[in-house]
Amino acid sequence: MRNGPSLARVAYSLLGVGSLLLSSYSVCASQLVYTPINPNFGGSPFNGPFLLNQATLQNQYSALPKPSSPQKNPSAAQSFAQRIENALLSQAASQLAGQILGPNALPSGSFSSNGTTISWQTINGEVTITIVDGSTGGTTTITIPAL
Repeated sequence: MRNGPSLARVAYSLLGVGSLLLSSYSVCASQLVYTPINPNFGGSPFNGPFLLNQATLQNQYSALPKPSSPQKNPSAAQSFAQRIENALLSQAASQLAGQILGPNALPSGSFSSNGTTISWQTINGEVTITIVDGSTGGTTTITIPAL
């Protein structure tokens, strides 16, 4: 007397359903196809503005201010004047550093040139140097240990 399908019949049915699923899976598979995004390489032209905006946001140099009028080739006189000015400023900076930090350092003082004022004061083994830019009014303060 049989009440239901036999165990062998159920196993064959499951095996048939499983093979049917596997065969349909391989039929649905297809080869991967590369689709470019950049319109320069065959991608959609609608991607162009988006890619440009992303590149602009990521460009760290685009936020830097542009020089108003760069001089490409200074004349010999301009180059010579710039070198003389740099040499004089270097010599003044060395003398000022000697007055602030040298063996005969002054406890306090100030120096002005072209609207820029440099003042210093030695307190509790530290030298506080204050630089005031006369043209912008900007102030820079530097604190270093006294020698």
